[in-house]
Formats: sequence, structure tokens, C-alpha cells
Amino acid sequence: MLDRLWPVPRRKRTEPEAERVVLTDPRALRALAHPARTAVIDELYQGNVRTASELAELTGLTPSAMSYHLRALEKWGIVRRAERTGDARERPWRRCAPELRWEDEAAPPASQDAITGLYLERLRRDLSAAHAAHSELPPEWANTTTVSRGFPWLTLAEAQAANQAISDIIAGARARTPDDHPPDARRVAYFWAVVPLVDDACEP
Repeated sequence: MLDRLWPVPRRKRTEPEAERVVLTDPRALRALAHPARTAVIDELYQGNVRTASELAELTGLTPSAMSYHLRALEKWGIVRRAERTGDARERPWRRCAPELRWEDEAAPPASQDAITGLYLERLRRDLSAAHAAHSELPPEWANTTTVSRGFPWLTLAEAQAANQAISDIIAGARARTPDDHPPDARRVAYFWAVVPLVDDACEP
């Protein structure tokens, strides 16, 4: 993911969406493992609608290069063209659903590692930006930034419960958009991971 270079006007969504997109083809995962494409997914899967030119500005690419990446994502049902608005000559793009997932058994380890690396790099940039702007944020939001790492011993039920608790919280906010959210809400970046450590494996 690449940082936003300058603000882009927001557009309202007008078309219905499916509940989620689930990728099952390993080739689709390989198609995601590119910084420009993950940046596009980050932008559109927030509920934004953007033209290829706007997304090119966001990522520092040319519009023609961005059109190539958008068509690659369209091929796998990740993004789609939206209806034109106003007198715009360029047809914008939107997400295909509020949620994007992939089946683990269909995901080559190398592709998963590449995608994870891209998102971890974006998280690092988000944290760096938040730290730099710490004094400008309201105190209650500035003190919300959290990075936590630990190695607890969890049962399978506890690990599943932790995942479900986070999923339930995020699911409640998934329908919110740039034009429809509580007045005291702001966008946050999250990255939640539960990873069983293979060197500490124990028999059930």
C-alpha cells in the first residue's frame, strides 16, 4: 500500500453490493500481491468510488498503468465499474462487496507472505504518521494508538473466541461509509492476527 499523495473528492455509492467476495483461485491471490493493487483495495473497500485517474494519483502511477491493474482486479471479481456520475467522462470503479476474503487452502504461501508484507508495511506507515501527528490529535484519540504483541497460551476455544470477538466488533461498523457514519467516528487502521506457533505445538 502506498500513502495518499493528496486528497481526492469522495463519491456516493449507488449500486447494491454482495455480502462478500471470497477468492478460491490461487491465481487471484497472486494478482493481489502488488503494492498498487493492495492500495486500490484499501481505498475502494472503504466504500469509496474512484476513477482510474484518481487512483493513479493515489498510488503515483500513470492512468494507463492504473487501468491495467484495475482490469486485473476486475478479472477476479474484486472490483467493478460503477455508474458514471454527473458529466464525468471517465467511468469510476468500486468494490464488489464490503468484505474480501480468500480460502486458505487456495492461497499459495508465497502469495500470502507477499500480501502480509505489503499490509505490514502500510501499517508501519500509518503508525509513523500517527506518531508524527500525535500532538495534533484530540487527546482521547492520540492515546488510543496501540501496538501489542505477546505469546499467551490459549486453548483452541479461546483463540476462536478472540477471533470472533474482534470480527463481531468490526462487522458492526462494516456498513459505515464516508457519507454515513456516527459524527464522533473516524477511520482507524487495524491489523489483527492470531498465529499458532509451530515450535510450541502440543498434542490435543
